[in-house]
Amino acid sequence: LGTIGPPADVWGVGTTIYHALTGRRPFSKPGPRGSELHQRYPQLVEEPRSIPDYVPEPVARSLLPLLARDPADRPTAAEARAFLEPLAGEYAER
Repeated sequence: LGTIGPPADVWGVGTTIYHALTGRRPFSKPGPRGSELHQRYPQLVEEPRSIPDYVPEPVARSLLPLLARDPADRPTAAEARAFLEPLAGEYAER
């Protein structure tokens, strides 16, 4: 499963933002079937759910990299902040 570090924090922020925007988890809730790995960590074996159309496209485009399966593919915290912070101000009033 890898080590826990800053990329895991970036992923956690991504899942939190996804849930706040959509009201649902970015990965399906594990069911009684499937491998133990899928039941415990669905994010390791499936892609995130699609982001609903009501989420502005720039926000959706900025959010998906935070949920990358491979930690090496995620932005750093500073990079994530750089592209998310301007969006927060732009869409805060909606």
